[in-house]
Amino acid sequence: YKATYIATDDHGNQSTATVNISVRIRPDNMYDEDLVYAMAKTYYDQIIPDENMSDVEKAMRIFKWVYENMKYVSTS
Repeated sequence: YKATYIATDDHGNQSTATVNISVRIRPDNMYDEDLVYAMAKTYYDQIIPDENMSDVEKAMRIFKWVYENMKYVSTS
């Protein structure tokens, strides 16, 4: 697919960019759901050592872990 993006600022200046978008069907065996859940559980147990924490405390700890451990890359 071709997609064209057009941006116009308050002064009427305009910029256009056209990109090609490729869409592929995900294979059924792309990931093992049981393995993903097992890995998630391992990290959850490290991040949330006490199940008596409030939901807010849990959310803050998960946010902090993601912020400190996950990074974007410039390519897919």
